[in-house]
Amino acid sequence: MNLLQFYLLSVCLFILNFTAFSQPGLSSKQQGVNYLRNGQYIQALEKLNQAIEEEPYLADLYFFRGYAKYNLDDYIGAERDYTKSIDISPFRADVFVNRAVVRSQQENYTGAFEDYSKA
Repeated sequence: MNLLQFYLLSVCLFILNFTAFSQPGLSSKQQGVNYLRNGQYIQALEKLNQAIEEEPYLADLYFFRGYAKYNLDDYIGAERDYTKSIDISPFRADVFVNRAVVRSQQENYTGAFEDYSKA
């Protein structure tokens, strides 16, 4: 695990711990977060897709799904989800950092630099 992956994991785990149970009644979200914690990214995608159908206005859901897609090497899907999360809530530096990492994986260094600057 390189330093960048460690940083992404640390940020995501912090957010997961902070938000997973802050909104009662979101069982799909909670299950998706639990799957993320256990590294079960395909199962997490299924639950997060359900959660997004239930509450498409929650930026965290797109952030979590983007993280799952990133870990499944779906960089295009991850970038789309991070972008959606930013569209809903444009004030979270961690989302910009994660999108910058995805963009650098796609060799979009200009986009990555812009995201790092915004973060």
